[in-house]
Amino acid sequence: MRPIKTPAGRTTDQIKRIGRQAANLLAAMSEGVAGGYSQKKAGEWLTTARNMIEEIPGLRSQALEAKRYARWSPLQEGDKADELYLRAVALEHIVVQVRTISRTLFDLAVEGDVNSEPNRQVATALSSASYAVLANTEIEDGSNVEIITVGIANDLRTACANLAAEIIDNRNKISQESLVKEISIVSNTERIADSIDESSPASLS
Repeated sequence: MRPIKTPAGRTTDQIKRIGRQAANLLAAMSEGVAGGYSQKKAGEWLTTARNMIEEIPGLRSQALEAKRYARWSPLQEGDKADELYLRAVALEHIVVQVRTISRTLFDLAVEGDVNSEPNRQVATALSSASYAVLANTEIEDGSNVEIITVGIANDLRTACANLAAEIIDNRNKISQESLVKEISIVSNTERIADSIDESSPASLS
């Protein structure tokens, strides 16, 4: 018989499950961008991202339940519940950015403007985002979360800077519309980093 999990335990499980889904989708998009992808494949990514968005209300509700439970239960630490709530909100913002990236890749495919030159670096940035989200998801209880997340986020920001430089170097080889969309991927990936180390004020709301 399985032990009954506390609200905090259920919140942790949801964070891990959705976080892994987000990381897996970023990895799939990275592989697709590196090898060339179709509009059909981009549509599948977008559908997957939208399905993750639909899970967010349940995650936030579970995190709030954990906070309420910690207030009256002597067996639960209030600080732990608060930390889980912040991680749940941060993951919500990460999933929104992943959905936006998938939409951008879909739009590029629809317009037939999937360019070969900067896409190696786009793929690398998406792979870095996948690793960062997964590493953030798998942080163990009792770890120094703040130090670990800052390191993860800064590594991702370095990948974003490399992508931005690559896109700018190739700006004369791609259309203005494509340039704008690819720069938006940089911005969305940077926001993922901000959510990981909670440096963005929006991630605390």
